[in-house]
This record gives sequence, C-alpha cells and structure tokens, in this order.
Amino acid sequence: MSRAATYEIRVDGEVPSDVFENFEGLTRINRSMHTTLRADLVDPAALYGLIAALRRAGLVLLEVRREPGASQDQATEAEGQPSG
Repeated sequence: MSRAATYEIRVDGEVPSDVFENFEGLTRINRSMHTTLRADLVDPAALYGLIAALRRAGLVLLEVRREPGASQDQATEAEGQPSG
C-alpha cells in the first residue's frame, strides 16, 4: 500500500519553471550552485516521474532524501495497537 511521503531533492543548477507546472506540492530553495526541492508525493511512481523530469531538464541529481512523515509515524503507532 502506498502512502504519501515528503522528499528533499537536491540538484545541480536551477530547476526550470515547467517542472513546477507539472508537479504539485513542490517547494524550491535556491542556493548559489544548486537547488533543493521539497516534494510531497503520493507514491514512489510520482518520485520516479519527478526524477525523470529533472533529468530531461538536464539537471544532475545530487541527493534524494525521504523525510519522516506523519503518515509513516501513524502507521507505526497503529501496528503496535491490538485490533479490536
């Protein structure tokens, strides 16, 4: 079962605006030599689609990191509770 997750994605260079038009939930932090994106994505397929779009834009992927999220924490808590 897929759950929404938040990712931090760092690329070398500036992300073109058309990438933002094609993906909802993206936030950009520009730095001098790279861009960090914060992306709220619904499933792994959305992550792979975003990575593919960044590659098509000619950007070099530097880092992808999944941030711990509330949905992940809630799922862990629910697993520890007896069903009833």
